[in-house]
Amino acid sequence: MNLANYKAEASVLGSILLEGTLFSNLTVTEEQFGSQKHKLIFIAMQQAADQQQAIDLVTVTTNLKDIIQQVGGTAYLLKLAESVPSTDSLLQYERLLFEAYRHRKSRELAVKYATNPSDTGLEKLISSLQTCQELGMDKQETDNTDCLKEISNMIFTGEGACTGLPTYYNDFDNMTGGLQPGELIIIAARPSVGKTAFALNLAAGHCAIMA
Repeated sequence: MNLANYKAEASVLGSILLEGTLFSNLTVTEEQFGSQKHKLIFIAMQQAADQQQAIDLVTVTTNLKDIIQQVGGTAYLLKLAESVPSTDSLLQYERLLFEAYRHRKSRELAVKYATNPSDTGLEKLISSLQTCQELGMDKQETDNTDCLKEISNMIFTGEGACTGLPTYYNDFDNMTGGLQPGELIIIAARPSVGKTAFALNLAAGHCAIMA
């Protein structure tokens, strides 16, 4: 596995060693870890969680028992914990881990299909790749598309609060949040359709409010 993927796994485990209570927030399983020693460490953490033990250096070392040397000993566990600057980025580390797993699993599925291609195998490959692509997506941060959809819904349903000076044209206020300080608003339309009257109404309303 490449260095970036290895570091993502190490950062997830290091974050849990620093703050064991975060383990319950994880959605990754041992299957998603590409490094065998990281799998063993994760299993030891899972055992501690199942036994309702605090997850820390002591419990993980105890649960590893005789295989502690296979993961690099307690020195490697300390290194994992010390390599994480902050647990605040755990969600990002987990996202990178899932991303690495999806790519690794996709390659395995494609190679398996290539060794014995068939129409049935192709259908199964497509279905498996789609399932693989969705792994870990529920924990990922909201993307730009979702944010824009939320803003759009607020605009057109009138849920957005009027944070500026209201014009009392409800549709306009819902779409803009009212007139904001420092804004340059350009009213454009064909001649003789009411631009001036509209602008004067806005100005008159503003004067009435300020009076």
